[in-house]
Amino acid sequence: MGNRFLIYCIKGLAAIGLLGIFALSVAVMLYGMVETVHAAGGILQNQHSEKDIIVIVVGIVDFFLLGITALLVAVGLYELFFKPIAGLPDWINIKNMDQLKVMLITVAILVMSISFMGKVVTWNGEDDIMGYGVALGLVIIGLSYFLSIKQKKES
Repeated sequence: MGNRFLIYCIKGLAAIGLLGIFALSVAVMLYGMVETVHAAGGILQNQHSEKDIIVIVVGIVDFFLLGITALLVAVGLYELFFKPIAGLPDWINIKNMDQLKVMLITVAILVMSISFMGKVVTWNGEDDIMGYGVALGLVIIGLSYFLSIKQKKES
């Protein structure tokens, strides 16, 4: 009975985490949709400059990517702790924690890159964007190096 109870506790805690992450995903995507409708109205009414539209679109894409990232983590946790989900593309099927980390890091690099692009577009010429870009670049290089090591171990 001891091992079964422990397994149920672990699965229960995992379920709490994945439900929380799933709820977060839904909330972020709904917020992104609200922002999309609001932005589309302003764009169609010609209320924004070209630069503003770029910033708005990049920000909205960032929301959806964050929402999808949270969704993928929730799906990955479900597959790790409960059972595989039939019909998903191979790149979503998670068989171990390392695969989940690789997927999360890959999407995080994409989100950081898009976020930086938004900073570049809105740069006012005064803020230290170079320091921010270098720091972000170093993080991306470190994460990319981590991914390359993971891929070499899998090969």
